[in-house]
Amino acid sequence: MRREFASAMALAAEQPRASERISRIKRAVTDEIRLADPEVTVKYTDYFNNVAVPDLVLRWPAESRERLLFLRPLADPDWLNDELTALSPHEPMIFTLEDIGSGHSEDDTAAQRAASITQLAERASANNTWVTDASAIASIGESRRDSPVIGLLGQALVRGGRGVSSGGEMRNLTSTTEHAFQEAETLHRAPVAAGIRSMETALQPAQANRITRVLRAVWEGHGGSAADFPTVATTGPLSDDDLYYLMTSLDDAPAEFWRRVGRTVTTEQLGRVALADPSQSLQHLVEMHLERLTAKGLRVTRRQAQLIEPDLTPRWMIDRRCLAIRGDDWIAHIAARKADELPAAEDSQQTDLDGLRARARTSESVVTRIEFGKEDRVVSYESKERADVLADVDLERLAADVPGLSVARAVLSLRRGGQVHADFSTGSAVAPTSSTVELGPLIRAAVPLFLDQDAADWSQIQGTEAKNDPTTLFDLGNDHE
Repeated sequence: MRREFASAMALAAEQPRASERISRIKRAVTDEIRLADPEVTVKYTDYFNNVAVPDLVLRWPAESRERLLFLRPLADPDWLNDELTALSPHEPMIFTLEDIGSGHSEDDTAAQRAASITQLAERASANNTWVTDASAIASIGESRRDSPVIGLLGQALVRGGRGVSSGGEMRNLTSTTEHAFQEAETLHRAPVAAGIRSMETALQPAQANRITRVLRAVWEGHGGSAADFPTVATTGPLSDDDLYYLMTSLDDAPAEFWRRVGRTVTTEQLGRVALADPSQSLQHLVEMHLERLTAKGLRVTRRQAQLIEPDLTPRWMIDRRCLAIRGDDWIAHIAARKADELPAAEDSQQTDLDGLRARARTSESVVTRIEFGKEDRVVSYESKERADVLADVDLERLAADVPGLSVARAVLSLRRGGQVHADFSTGSAVAPTSSTVELGPLIRAAVPLFLDQDAADWSQIQGTEAKNDPTTLFDLGNDHE
């Protein structure tokens, strides 16, 4: 066990009042649990070492689930075996304050000790109950610091571990899991299969499947065939947690890896993944799937660069639970499914006809309808055949005959199909009714219309010029699918 935990137990034992001893023990155990899963929230009950009432309740608000944790001062496997009958219906976590393997009668032989622990492990595993100790938690907590993969394993164990995990067994499990992920990159099937078997033994099915989905993504991302992956039991798209761990642990993976891995990722899902800025993996994933990812619309707002921001634009980032593209002094948030996902609009960004024409030269779209505004009057000009109206002589005359007209709204026809309605008063471009459009065409069509940028600036947006590091710029001009 960790020195900190041992010290906390020693201090607890010195307290004269039982309530203070119990409080210190629960705080110490909470600290250990959070080493393995920092996202867990812990609620204390008013009980300690009760037969049926848990000492702690572990919760994950984002998952709307909880797990009961029972503290046990001793680690006698025969005694714990007797308790499993009452506790196992809860599929709980049982945390022993002394190390597993130390709680035996002195009269027991080594064979008897081993048999007792084996029986306990089999019963606990069959009942989705996890019996563990401070040494096991410390082992995974220490490994987590250097390995996001083990971080994922620790989280899975707290949420759905089963069987018996002592310190030595945990070291074996973390080593096998780490090796499986390393060998998945080189497509070595045997160690990957061994890792899957270990995880399926140590984890409830839901948590084992979760880690195996990530392992499968690594396998396929490095060119492995889905048919050659050691198991077919884990199908389905990556969860938000799966994607987060992939994108944080494999930030240096090449773009081709993200092309393979990201086939089931959605724009909405990316918005839920709280990635630090900048993220190399995010640049690659979005770049590789610009013509597959879809969106409802976007909104452009002005935002000056902060001193703490990376000097790297344009770049993809996650902001306000939206996928976003960051420029020098602006940001465009992407709405995945509904327009109300977008942040609040800023002051009017209206322009006149000449300004719209200048901006449209860098927009990959056809303007088929323009709505002018002047005070409380509105004038609309539209092509019935959805042709470009910006070069129409009649439109020029209209603008000349009614001075002071500003462009309030426009309808854009995208080059790869679909329409968006641009509103210059809110800096937004949104697909009509229930439709969505491809992300790449949306960005290339709409963002230039809301910003006064010269050709050199927009060459960066099109992916033809790198302001800083070209490997981190997305290529908005190519179709990778």
